[in-house]
Amino acid sequence: MSRILEEPMDPLDEIGTRIRAARVAAKLSLREVGRRADVTASFLSQVERNLVQPSILSLRRICDVLGMSMLDALGPGELRTDGGVVVTRADQRAQMIPPTRDVAVDMLVSTPGRPFELLWVKLAPGMSTAPDLVAHHAKEAMVVISGHARFESESHSTDLGPGDTVYLNADYGHRMVNVGSEELVFIDFVVGDV
Repeated sequence: MSRILEEPMDPLDEIGTRIRAARVAAKLSLREVGRRADVTASFLSQVERNLVQPSILSLRRICDVLGMSMLDALGPGELRTDGGVVVTRADQRAQMIPPTRDVAVDMLVSTPGRPFELLWVKLAPGMSTAPDLVAHHAKEAMVVISGHARFESESHSTDLGPGDTVYLNADYGHRMVNVGSEELVFIDFVVGDV
């Protein structure tokens, strides 16, 4: 028997509510989470009240501090079947698109409590996944679906095209940059404490 979760498919309206619940459950102050996530307590308060949307980088940092995945913050939106199988329809993915609309991240697999994230990432020409190199406590593999990217890391950078894959260990600063004239699409598989 199948069922669709009845939560509305506009997860951006509830990110702050979920973040606040996780912060309160962890018994952490706004100031402490802000300090650890490198955001101001005032900004975090606005996020928790759903007044502003965090950037993808800020959301990842806040989630890291709170021990939750970005999917946990975005909320469910999957079709479940009995027997442990989860099917996520393309039009029902949890998705984050900042107001600038220069990057979009879809959560491909909606399985709360799992030790990985599988993301479909789209970057506009000239945009990057972060303004600077970012390291987190997770291993990561990315495969370019379409477009042209430059993978930048602490030790080197390399250009990637459709079908090219890059893997990196945890705690290794990196980012992807769209160096092409068309949208860059890649799959990002993150394993560990994201």
